[in-house]
Amino acid sequence: MKVRSLDLAAFGAFLDRRLEFPDGPAVVMGPNEAGKTTLFNALTTILYGFDPANEAQFPYTPRAGRRAELEADLVLDSGASAHVRRRLMASPDAQWESDGGREKLANRPLPVADHVDRRLYKAVYALTIEDMQSLEGEAFARVEQRLLGELGNSWQRPAREVAEELDQAAKRQWRRDKRGKSRHAELKKEHGERRKDLKAAKEHQGALREKEAERARIGERLAVLDSRRHALRARIERSESVGHLKRELERLDRLRESLGDPEAARALGADPRRDWEQLSRAEKDLNARRREWAEAVARERARRAAVTVEDRALLRDPEVPGLAAVAAKVDEAGDALAGQREAEERARVELMETAESVLEADWRESYGETLEALTPADLRARCDAAAEAREGLRDAERRLADQEPARPRPRLPRAYLVASLALAAAFGSAAVLWPPLAIPAVAAAAGAAAVLAYNRAMASLEHQEQGAREGVREALQAEVDSARTAQQRAAAAVAELTADLPLPRSALAEARPELADRLEALRGAWRRYRAVRQERERAEQDWQRRAGAVAEVLRRHGVHREAGPLHPAASALEEDLHAARRRQAVADEAREALADLARRRHGLRAEDAELTKNHEALAARLARAIPDAGSLEECLDRAGEVAAAYHRWQEGWNALREHYPDVSDPRARVALAGDDLLEDTALQEAREELEELDNERTGLREEAARLDRDLEEGRALQDVGLIQGRIADIEQEMEEAEREHDRLRLLERLVREADRRFREAHQPDVLRRASAYLADVTGGRYTHLLMEEGGGSDALCVRDAEGRQHMVDGESAELSRGTRDQVFFALRLAVADHLDSSHERLPLLLDEVLVHWDGARQEAGLQGLLQMAGDRQVVLFTCHREFGERMARLLNTEPLSLPGPEVRAE
Repeated sequence: MKVRSLDLAAFGAFLDRRLEFPDGPAVVMGPNEAGKTTLFNALTTILYGFDPANEAQFPYTPRAGRRAELEADLVLDSGASAHVRRRLMASPDAQWESDGGREKLANRPLPVADHVDRRLYKAVYALTIEDMQSLEGEAFARVEQRLLGELGNSWQRPAREVAEELDQAAKRQWRRDKRGKSRHAELKKEHGERRKDLKAAKEHQGALREKEAERARIGERLAVLDSRRHALRARIERSESVGHLKRELERLDRLRESLGDPEAARALGADPRRDWEQLSRAEKDLNARRREWAEAVARERARRAAVTVEDRALLRDPEVPGLAAVAAKVDEAGDALAGQREAEERARVELMETAESVLEADWRESYGETLEALTPADLRARCDAAAEAREGLRDAERRLADQEPARPRPRLPRAYLVASLALAAAFGSAAVLWPPLAIPAVAAAAGAAAVLAYNRAMASLEHQEQGAREGVREALQAEVDSARTAQQRAAAAVAELTADLPLPRSALAEARPELADRLEALRGAWRRYRAVRQERERAEQDWQRRAGAVAEVLRRHGVHREAGPLHPAASALEEDLHAARRRQAVADEAREALADLARRRHGLRAEDAELTKNHEALAARLARAIPDAGSLEECLDRAGEVAAAYHRWQEGWNALREHYPDVSDPRARVALAGDDLLEDTALQEAREELEELDNERTGLREEAARLDRDLEEGRALQDVGLIQGRIADIEQEMEEAEREHDRLRLLERLVREADRRFREAHQPDVLRRASAYLADVTGGRYTHLLMEEGGGSDALCVRDAEGRQHMVDGESAELSRGTRDQVFFALRLAVADHLDSSHERLPLLLDEVLVHWDGARQEAGLQGLLQMAGDRQVVLFTCHREFGERMARLLNTEPLSLPGPEVRAE
């Protein structure tokens, strides 16, 4: 596959740039910052897509506000053409065309390049000077693993690395030499420790049984103590509680006897004197509010009567609100109507002027309908056809006029013929006397015959040319006639389309494209005039309708106005409406106030009745509670004392219920206790006995807690069954470790064997190709590249022409840096050939990779690249102009020059 052309629509600093690549190797040269690196990455992007595929992070997003875009024309190894186009948008887009088919690629590699992934392509095919320097101080085993171990598989780890990991994993399971801390050794160590724990657990188990027996005895004694304590405490609490209840009942009975009639005392309330005084003050306040109510009713009735008949008419009319705004808009519409009339006149003048410049007669309305019926595209097409026919006629007439007459052919003068005949006659006469003169006589006669034959040939040619020119002239005349007929038909077609318009004859005869432009301008002027006129008519009708409606409202309410604007009269009427609304609002408020006053009147009556009723009820309660009082003051004083005594009696019962919430009948509770109550000395002895039981219980609980701690600590140790179970688990884990070790060892041998077979399949071909390239580059000094096994890894070596081997290690001093670069370069070329076998050959991109080589090896390397360029495209980049021109000469190609940043900026 080769890139034939690369279009950089927008890529880095390149905008709308196209590069053509030669058939053979290509040399791209330019100063620093000329865009070589950008072009280098553009070629990689064409093959594999944008990396990263994000506009914000892609380093070559153009600064001109455009999106990265590039495309290329390709030639496949089969000779077929292909085309690819890539654009970096919100999601990358790419289109691949080959063999007449199309495919959307998004950001995937080209189908012809997917046998090598992007990482491997950059490592092998796209080489920079930094890639060549990466071997310095680096063991070549890493390079060998990278290039020869897993060719093209980015997902696959190196086989030797995996084998080493399997070996380490197997050693972590079990080691024959018993070195290190393998899993099997740690399990075996833990197995011995668990056997010791099992022996200690069996000894500890006997001691725990003795403590458990002691703990059970203490628990039984604590149960007996708790039963006795609970019974004794319950009797003591019952004696204390029922004794207090009995004393409180006796006190409350004495207080009740002092009340007399409890129901009458309860009916007095908390403070009878305060209730009597509150009722008296309420009666005085009620009388004052009655007087205020009567005054408010008279005031609100006067406010309600302020609305007139005219006010009601204005308020009922729905068209009065907003009339001033409507009138203002009507006045504005009248002012705007004058402007529309002026616009109509201007449009009419424009139409007349345009018609005068196009038509022979004055403008009529019917011409507008004719213009509307015209199809501008048809008219323009006919005018263009007439112009084209007219130009064809002129061209035919010009070619006919340019036809030159036939030029006469040159002929020999008649004197030559006469002179030749005279000489022939003279020499012939003299030959009678002297025969040798017969030869000149014959020569003179032959000259005369030659002159005659020449003149006749010239005459024949002149006649033939004149006939040919006459034929050409007749053909040109026929073309002129045909073009004139076509021009007349085209002009007639234009005249037929515009037959209803009075156009000048000259305009119809010419039928130029300008005629279509003028008619289109006339139709535009007609349309503008018609639109302005229709708009004015609609506005005038609307204004008359709206002005009539406003005038009707004014007339209905008796407002008379002079000719002129409507807004002042409408504003005055609307002011009257606002005043009527204010008066109506006052009247509405008065009605609501009167309704409220009516409701308040009923409330005052009800309040009066309620006060009378309460006064009478209080007097009846006082008379019932204090029937023998001599005066009102004495009755109120004694009623207060009775109410206070009833309150104390009630509080005593409430306190008793709160103190004994679970006792529904206190007297029954006292009667039920009977003689079981403890009093005085018996109650004190019961309290002392309860204290002794509590002390004994405390001591036993402390001893039980100590035994519980000992038992818990003992049980925290693993018992015999758990330890035996753990020993069985350890023995099973040891067997699993042994089986896992055997499995990992088997996998390690399989991986190493697969790696060996893979190397045997690939390394010979790669090393054979690399040896050929190395021999060409070094001029035969180094002939073979080979891998030597040893030390657990392979070492890369070269063999010189004398048979000596040299290590290619970056830390070795056996080879110079330039030679190591050449070895690495040859190896990369060989790997590229190996990867592309049975696939498309991908382009090789080389950026300054030959800069550290000497002249002879540079030339040898370029010759090798020239041979490779027959099958593979090779693109070399350099910033050194002399070196680039030298490479181009050696490769027999023209270099591609990139301008510097200053030139590109211009």
